Amino acid sequence: MKRIHAFVLAATMSGGVALAANAGDGLTLSAPDRSTIWVEGDVASIRWQSGGDGALCIGLGMGGKDLGLLNDCDTPAGEGRFDWTIPEGRFTDFGIDGTRDARVMLFRADGHGDAVLSAPFTVVARRPPATTSHADAIRRFYALLGSEPRAAHALLSPFRLTLETAGGAKLSYPPRPDFLTWQESGYGDIARVEIQAIEDVSQQMHWAREPEPMLGIRRFSVSLAETHRDGTTMRRDYFIDVAGGYLAGEADPAPSYRILSIGTGP
Repeated sequence: MKRIHAFVLAATMSGGVALAANAGDGLTLSAPDRSTIWVEGDVASIRWQSGGDGALCIGLGMGGKDLGLLNDCDTPAGEGRFDWTIPEGRFTDFGIDGTRDARVMLFRADGHGDAVLSAPFTVVARRPPATTSHADAIRRFYALLGSEPRAAHALLSPFRLTLETAGGAKLSYPPRPDFLTWQESGYGDIARVEIQAIEDVSQQMHWAREPEPMLGIRRFSVSLAETHRDGTTMRRDYFIDVAGGYLAGEADPAPSYRILSIGTGP
């Protein structure tokens, strides 16, 4: 493991390596390369050519940090390929939405020859679930909360949003916390949620005359029953603000809705 870390750190400090590094003993890494984009949850393919036999160790790094081995140093060099399902959050649990500095390392299990290091490539989080309206974002969030918490977490806005009126009044929405912090705040204890009532109360609030509705932000009153993993059920009443917009960079953009805040007071 120390050897893997040393190669990642050296490559980062030196400003990068060739697109396909060659260990000098016939071991060449062909994928991933600089154009590769991995998506968490998908199956990634690591490919190489080898002039020798024996077993290979396959390691992973990000930004100079060692993220460990992907195998048990038992993959035959002659196979030329290793498929790995990227765990959700393997990169984005660190409070980021992705990285452009992921690297794969190969070296022979018997210690002979040099390690081979890929060029830096990109890893991104899986796209959040599709939503069709402000209220649908809330329903999807609670439907996914117990069974697919990462998908639910992705429906929370990742941005800090601060609004200010001409009179100087301000309203600020913080960005979502990273997944592990969010889970530890209590959401990880929830097994399932039943929404008992949901009502758009935007026009009932004093801020209906403020900028929020103009920017596609709407407020909902939500009553629900939370069943926790220990079997207890609690009734909750929340006010939830949701923003609507469009995903940038899409050839045919579809509406996208994100939860800005969940609170107990209006």
